[in-house]
Amino acid sequence: EHSLACGSADTPSEFWCYGEEDVMQAWTRFLDRNNLTDPANVACLSGVPEFAGYAEGQIYLASNDRFPGKVSDSPAPSPLGTPFAYVLVPQSWLDESEENIQTILENAVSLSGGTPTPYYAFGGAAASGSDQANSLSQAHRDAGFMLSLILTADDEANFWGNLFPQMFDVSDKTNFPPVFGSNHAGFLATGPLKEDWTKPCPREWTFEERREKCISFQE
Repeated sequence: EHSLACGSADTPSEFWCYGEEDVMQAWTRFLDRNNLTDPANVACLSGVPEFAGYAEGQIYLASNDRFPGKVSDSPAPSPLGTPFAYVLVPQSWLDESEENIQTILENAVSLSGGTPTPYYAFGGAAASGSDQANSLSQAHRDAGFMLSLILTADDEANFWGNLFPQMFDVSDKTNFPPVFGSNHAGFLATGPLKEDWTKPCPREWTFEERREKCISFQE
């Protein structure tokens, strides 16, 4: 029960924990065992009040002068948005070896120019839990996490030519596996060539050519 007191959806720049006294004691023991006596390490813990819901928490943490008392957009609106889409990395492939985990982290890219941030909101009961009224795909349920692996044309060539055949079962050429988390799809998001799954869809093609000759990201 206590081990589940903390969690983070993305790369752990922030952890949310419940149980102030337990968390402080555990953090202090960790610092002592690792000889991390810098006061800044202790001060990184900050208490926040209990919130009635998500909206109240966001207003407290990200208040703004333009719309006081309102929940801000996160991320903020953008005229362009994400150019590609995040890859649903299969948990079964990650479980095969430590090398696979290292490979995926080495090939991660950031869509915003910062540190790549895997989305970790999978695992546990997410693989099977359902209220029979959600739209969570099986690919999301089978994923260990979601991560950006494609930004530039070189990234795209590396993904379809090297990573994709390792990560997904491509033995059945009539059944293209689910690859992307489509709720983060951008204007360049598409699958490989229909005639060769190891080749990316040329970015210079028109949208009509891409629809005709390439696998759509929804297939």
